[in-house]
Amino acid sequence: MQYVLVIAMIKKSLVDTQILQFGTGKFLRGFVDLFVQEVMDTGTVVLPITVVQSTGVERVKKLRSQHCRYTAHIRGIAGDNEVTSDLIVQSIGKALHAENDWLELIDISCQAKSIIITSNVTEAGYVLDNGSVCMNSCPKFFPAKLLAILANRFNAGLSDVIVAPCELLENNGHELCGMVVKQAKLWGVEDTCIEWIREDVVWLNTLVDRIVASPYDEHNSVPFGTLDVITEPYALWAIQSNKKDNLLFEHNAIVSYNNLSEVALRKIRILNGAHTALVQSLMPDNDLTVREALDNPEVLQWLKDLLYGEIAPTISSRVTDALDFVDTTLSRLYNPFIKHRLSDIRLMHETKLRMRLLPTYHEFIEQNGKKPPILSELLKDLS
Repeated sequence: MQYVLVIAMIKKSLVDTQILQFGTGKFLRGFVDLFVQEVMDTGTVVLPITVVQSTGVERVKKLRSQHCRYTAHIRGIAGDNEVTSDLIVQSIGKALHAENDWLELIDISCQAKSIIITSNVTEAGYVLDNGSVCMNSCPKFFPAKLLAILANRFNAGLSDVIVAPCELLENNGHELCGMVVKQAKLWGVEDTCIEWIREDVVWLNTLVDRIVASPYDEHNSVPFGTLDVITEPYALWAIQSNKKDNLLFEHNAIVSYNNLSEVALRKIRILNGAHTALVQSLMPDNDLTVREALDNPEVLQWLKDLLYGEIAPTISSRVTDALDFVDTTLSRLYNPFIKHRLSDIRLMHETKLRMRLLPTYHEFIEQNGKKPPILSELLKDLS
């Protein structure tokens, strides 16, 4: 089973770097925020993260009430070893609500020597704001918010900005850059600022891979209903870059690739495809967890037949170790410590079907001259 040990050593100095994080959900709390905490635990002085919630205020209030602290419970199997580790995460310094604290957010973005901006606003957040120009009050959609932050930093004569989004979109950095530039043109932003956004700001394409879930109280005495997260030991933040200085900071889970296409194809088709296939096959009984579903021998065998018989062979000529990645995926899905509910995976389900399973269906037919039986049944109602 593949395992990325999450022990951090600093590379890019974070002493003068402000990390701005759009999103306060459990994934980022068990991913970016946990990584930075591990950097801090090496004794490195790190400027605390500023996190921003755009929808609702409940999580911001909860973070503030807990002094922005929570616990990450790392649970899983690495090789033959059981991993059980609890880490107090205190890498977040401020929790802001985008609309209520907008001017403070602008001030913060214009104070640090350098900034790293990361996000997990889901694909639905990549929407243009067709309203009036809105630079000094909070815009509605994420690309416009990001534009306002960048434009204010440009006007302050500051540079050194890296944008590393975590949304599961192909070429997410380039896609987000294009959205911000379109927004800038829509709002009539000056050409010199647009050029700075295009050429001076570093837009990184990334791919994230880690299963993070909410805790539950019946296992290992992990409290339920808190900001705590429970996460597997495996973690990967793949960065498309041939410049080592663009690696954010050095961490064993942060890996540079010249091209993310192979990594993305393998992860989206196999791991994410397995998740979406389970949801589709067991609908409407989506209150199950992935582990509970796979405890049924028939479901487990069905998933193995899908992964080994239809998905992996279809992409094996384009990715390395497709079958080994299936082995790793099944081990991760069968993690006895994490309750990953199918109801959570079901969010934006039809979009996921089209992105994760439908391409494999068509490619299988092209390669074999016949329809894949399992995928055909799963996708029969997809128009």
